[in-house]
Amino acid sequence: MNKLEPRTLMTRPLEVGVMPTGTTWRYLGERVAADLAYCARFGVVAAPEPMMLSDGILAYTLPAR
Repeated sequence: MNKLEPRTLMTRPLEVGVMPTGTTWRYLGERVAADLAYCARFGVVAAPEPMMLSDGILAYTLPAR
């Protein structure tokens, strides 16, 4: 490579944290434990699909009441 050739860098895209709209119930930890805690907290048989926030935080929509 000489000084006239452009340099190329291989990088990964930045992960941008997505913030959920509305009120959510959040859990920091593993998905299985989060699903179980959600079901116990809200008295439902299945947890909805959570949104992954930064730093391993799972955000679940609140159940309709």
